Formats: sequence, C-alpha cells, structure tokens
Amino acid sequence: MCNWVNKSGVVTIVLFVFCVVFFSCEEISFGKDQDTAEMLCNRVWVDFYDEDDYTECRRELSFYLDGGGIIRYDYYNIYTGDLLDTFSEYFYWDWNIYGHSIDMEFSDGYSYFDDIIVSGNYLSGILDGYKVTFTDGYLLD
Repeated sequence: MCNWVNKSGVVTIVLFVFCVVFFSCEEISFGKDQDTAEMLCNRVWVDFYDEDDYTECRRELSFYLDGGGIIRYDYYNIYTGDLLDTFSEYFYWDWNIYGHSIDMEFSDGYSYFDDIIVSGNYLSGILDGYKVTFTDGYLLD
C-alpha cells in the first residue's frame, strides 16, 4: 500500500465510496420496467369462465400506458351461444410498490391482480382471489 494512505484513510475512503454508491441515488423504483408495461398495455387480454350452469363469460381486460384501462364482460348462453348481455367498465391502474401486483380502481371500489406474470402471449396471476390466465385476444380472433 502507498505510504501516504494510513489505516484510517482506507476506512475513510471505503465509507465515502459506500455513501456515494448507496445514498446518492434518486428514489429506487420497485415498479415494473417500461418493457413489461408495454407488453401489458399493447394487447387485449381475454379469458373465459362459467358464470353459472347456463352462462359463459368472455372477459376482456385492456391496460393503457396512461394508467387507464377497461374491462368488458360478454355473457353467452352455454347451450345456444347467444349473446345474453354485455357490460364494460373503465378503471385506473398502477403497479403496487413491489411491482408484481396491480391495483385497479373502479368507480365502486378496487380490484387486485396479484402475482402477475406477462410471458409471451399470456397474462396470468390472481385476480381478486381467483387464479386466472388471459390470452392475447389477437390469437383468439
């Protein structure tokens, strides 16, 4: 070691580097990166589920980069395929602080989409307590 650097000088330099590296950064973001948001937002996500013994629902979920979104429900008679009803609702969304869940604010309350995975043409996770897998709607049409 150089003669001009003593033991306390080394400690000072190490502390200085530690402080610069760990405390000089701006706020650390725990949210999803831009690529993930774009993968989420540039599609209409579709899934199907049985509402009851006679009704199947096609659910479409769309997220926009500005924080808006829309969910649409199309209800069909399971036996005839006839469209029974359609319902759409707008919402605002944001990643939660940990970046693996989305909070969706509707006019009458909140929905939560947890443990989100966007992979290829699929969006999966737990939506309001139910495990779901959405498919890119482009593949279904």
